[in-house]
Amino acid sequence: MRTVVATDFDADGDGVLQCDADPDCNDGDDTSGPSADEQCDPVDHDCDGDFVNAVNHEAVIEGGGAGTPILDNSTFVVTATVASTDPIQDLDVRFGIQHTFAADLEITLTSPAGTVVALMTDHGGGGDDLVGTTLDDEAATAFSTTSSDDAPFLGRWNPEEPLAAFDGEDPSGDWSLSVTDDATVDEGELLSWQLHFSTAEVGFDEACPAPSCESILLNHADPATGVWWIDPTGGGAFEVQCDMDTDGGGWIVVGLDDTDSLLVGTNANSNPWDKCADDSASPYSWIAGEASVSEDYFGSVTTTVVPDYLNEASGSAFCPELADLRAHATQLSDTTRMVGQTADADGGDYLVDGYGHEVWVYNADGDVFEVTPGTNGQCGHSTGWPWGGSESDFYWWSTSGDANAATGDNGGFDETTMAALPSSFVIPTEIDLVVATGGGVSFGWESELFLVK
Repeated sequence: MRTVVATDFDADGDGVLQCDADPDCNDGDDTSGPSADEQCDPVDHDCDGDFVNAVNHEAVIEGGGAGTPILDNSTFVVTATVASTDPIQDLDVRFGIQHTFAADLEITLTSPAGTVVALMTDHGGGGDDLVGTTLDDEAATAFSTTSSDDAPFLGRWNPEEPLAAFDGEDPSGDWSLSVTDDATVDEGELLSWQLHFSTAEVGFDEACPAPSCESILLNHADPATGVWWIDPTGGGAFEVQCDMDTDGGGWIVVGLDDTDSLLVGTNANSNPWDKCADDSASPYSWIAGEASVSEDYFGSVTTTVVPDYLNEASGSAFCPELADLRAHATQLSDTTRMVGQTADADGGDYLVDGYGHEVWVYNADGDVFEVTPGTNGQCGHSTGWPWGGSESDFYWWSTSGDANAATGDNGGFDETTMAALPSSFVIPTEIDLVVATGGGVSFGWESELFLVK
């Protein structure tokens, strides 16, 4: 009598057995199982019968060096530059080479990451030329089996070494093609060469995020302004609104999550931030006028505000992804500059005189940047304001520095003395509103939604 013992298996060592109530759908892969996270590839990692894969995008990159002579016993290197950062799904290489003895040739391809693949090494016998020759891992026949009878080697052939060595790499940068003629007598010329990429268009799904809106703009065919998935630091994917049209496109849309999308500090209703004769809200394009603004903070005090920022994709505040967004964002669009305003500062410099008004912003390292560096004069006393012709002072800041501006009564300060807004202050961690006399201050961006990348 023979006894048969049923044995359960866990071939990949992930702790999920084949005979469990929720079995391992791929026991040869320890990244797959009922409790696994889905990944951005054509594999069903979480065993739900489906997978998430990026959309394939085909791109052809022309290599440089056309017309380079192929001389006996010599080597030359030519390059092709790739801008896309989307991961490589597949790569084929195509040649046009004039040469009277194919077996003289040794050709290798090197990626920007330093991966080297031998494409062909002394094959093809005495065949003349390579015309429309494509090296493709999925081809049916290896180039290493060719002879002169196969010249001019039109069609698809397996390379000497698999091009799959490049799969998953970031293709951006310079690719190098090395061509060697290792014999005498026969010579030729490189006519053309191309890299045919199949890359993963990411950003459509949480499992396949892009690193940024700018990456989506560069790597997708005519991407639309709208909601996309990004993971700028590797800390986790989240949805954002990408503006693909304004100022060249590729911007993340952010808003100040506060009343009127604006921070206002005022001495008192009877001695307010808008007591000058001009419109103190004029820099803020969405505000109908200073009378429509609700003040946030009252009194002759320094108020430190820890702002929330609106994610236009969700309609709620960025949280907990704000730290990742802040670490990523180093540019502010010139169309949505940072703005600071003061009114009725009595000509005071707060740090020197102990009175006046200021707005300061802080970055994640605790460094401080003054948004209102000039000195504003008087707009009136506690009663009888505004004085005729009195002005607030206004400052517009850009990270390029090219769009900086300063207007109003600011003690002669203008944009010629304004440096670019440092990149680490694009999304401030804290904002100090200093009100140390009558009048007040405001802070925001010139558009209700501002653009960063």
